[in-house]
Parts: sequence; structure tokens; C-alpha cells
Amino acid sequence: MTTHATIRTSAHASDGLGRAVSGAFSLMAWRPGYKVATVVWSLQILIFAYAINYAVVATLPTEQIPPGLLASLLPEATGSYVLASIPVYGAPVFIVVGAMMTASEYRWGVLQTLLARFSNRTSFLLGRWIVLVSLAAIIAVLSIVLSVVASVVVALMLGEPVAFPSFAEYIVEFLAGTLMVVALATFGFFLGVLTRNVMVAAAIGIAWTIGVETLLVGSLAGILSFFEALRSGLLTINAGSLSTAIAESTGLDVSSTFGATTAVSGGVAAGVLGVWTIVTLIGSIVLFRRRDVS
Repeated sequence: MTTHATIRTSAHASDGLGRAVSGAFSLMAWRPGYKVATVVWSLQILIFAYAINYAVVATLPTEQIPPGLLASLLPEATGSYVLASIPVYGAPVFIVVGAMMTASEYRWGVLQTLLARFSNRTSFLLGRWIVLVSLAAIIAVLSIVLSVVASVVVALMLGEPVAFPSFAEYIVEFLAGTLMVVALATFGFFLGVLTRNVMVAAAIGIAWTIGVETLLVGSLAGILSFFEALRSGLLTINAGSLSTAIAESTGLDVSSTFGATTAVSGGVAAGVLGVWTIVTLIGSIVLFRRRDVS
């Protein structure tokens, strides 16, 4: 009598991860929520970062224009200027995107069916996160492209010279933008696993970044040393510090930009954002592996 033994190898895990990535890309392409979020973010760049500020520059007397505002709108500032919009205007959008990546299937009750195709929940969730990182990179590129187009239009309308920063600066801005989006989206990713509901995760994420980080801790930081130290470890504060550090490294003054801060140095800010990403990703995996998905 002959017996056959089935031996599991690491290939199964890699195959599962590959299928998870492929499936997540398909879902992302099929669901309109991701496209809507991308359009909303694009409109925020065009309207809040450029259209409104162009109207200010075009209508106010020269002596009344905030310092550095005109320079921010010109092509030489493309990339570094748009990064300053991510901590404030981008945070709610990217938190929602991250929550959609993990919580959507709970609403439709199909998560059990999807997980039946995977022997390892970690592979399933990591596949989703890899797609989220890919989306963040796409958004970073799109942000820079929109910034270039909008700044060229502004320069031509104001009769200003059209000159662009070096390609190396664009690379740094792309990496920084991707890191900022990934950190915010992974926070939403974790909240999606925690709450199992996109709307609840979005509400908690927005309440945290705006209500706790910006308003509560931000207002108390100047009064109590404890909150000043706590502020240095917050998500949006470090995103704002990173964007400000990159802008200043290119000679751009964004001190008057809402959300810009120098609470920590650029290097420290990048490290803290990395820690936020790793901790929330690990937290997502631990919760997802231990909890019942029904």
C-alpha cells in the first residue's frame, strides 16, 4: 500500500500573497470608492493649493501678499509645495482609503468566502497592504503631475518665468509623499480591521487627526510640556514637519501654509512616520489573525 504525503512549502505562502495582491488590485479597479477618493484629493490640490491662492495673489496688492505665497505657486516649487497639503487636506481622504481596503468586505459579508481561498490570513492582509502602498505611490506621482500642470498655468497667467526643480528633487518629493500617504492610509487600514466598518473607521480617524492631534494636543502643547513632547510623536504633526523640511531644503517658505510645522526635523519625522506604519500594520495583522471574521 502506497501513501502520499503532502508537504507544505514556502511556495504556498508566496502563491497566497500573489493571489491576494492580484485580487486586491482587481477589487480596487472595480470599486468606485478608490476613484472617488483620488478625484477628491486631486480637486483639493487644484482648488485649495492653487486656485484659491492664485486668486489671493492676483487680487491683493503686492505688499499685502503673504510672504512666499507667490513663489509657492510657481513651477520651481512643484512637488515640495503640494506635500504641505497632505497632513491637513489629505489625511481624511487617505484614512478612508485605508479603511476601505480592510473593512469593505465586512459590510457585504463576503470576507469568509474570500478567506476560504487562503490558508494564511497574514498573506491575505499583506496582499491588501501591498496594493495600498502601490496606490500611495500612484497618488504621489499624480500629485506632482497636477502640481506641475497647475503651477505652469498660474505662471503663464501671472506672467512669471517657467522654471522647474531638478529631477533629484522630484524623486525626494515622491518618496516623501508616498511615505506620508502610506502612514496615513495604514492608520486607516488598522482602523478598518478594528471597527469592521468603513464609516466608523473614517469617523474615528478624522476625529483623531483633527480633534485630538490638531486641536486638543496642538492647543495644549504651548502650555504643558507633556503635550509638547506628545505632539512630536503624532501622525499629522510629523507629516507636516516632513513636508516643511523638504520645502525649506529647496528654499521654499511654507510657514504661512496651513498644516506646515517645524515641530521635529525632517529625518525624525520620516522615522516616526515609518514607526506609525509598522506598528499599525502589525496591529492590523495581529487583530485580523485572532478575531472571528463573521
